[in-house]
Amino acid sequence: FAKDEVNWAGVKITKEKVEPLEEHMEAIKTFPKPENLTDMKSYWALISQVAPYYSAQKEMLPFREVMKKGTKWYWDDILQRLFEESREMIAKKIKDGINRSGIGYIMTQKWCGCS
Repeated sequence: FAKDEVNWAGVKITKEKVEPLEEHMEAIKTFPKPENLTDMKSYWALISQVAPYYSAQKEMLPFREVMKKGTKWYWDDILQRLFEESREMIAKKIKDGINRSGIGYIMTQKWCGCS
């Protein structure tokens, strides 16, 4: 890599820290209201891409219920309010959590002493 800063696997890695890419944080904060199960799964996938285990957090519980197999899709005022509140909170917690504790990846650079 031979660089001081690398964007890799959805994060920016520098000598000092690892942080999610700003475009991913913005995508979480501005994700539109889910209109169906596919939209909700897309939101879930976006969050999981940035923080693979974040979906287990309490902010995601109401949305897990909506996505359970056999559950008919619905979206009410309560879910809308929770969704709006959660987007900003989720983005902040993910960014703070990655900076504080790192992520579960190993990145190596292959070196060959071949001639």
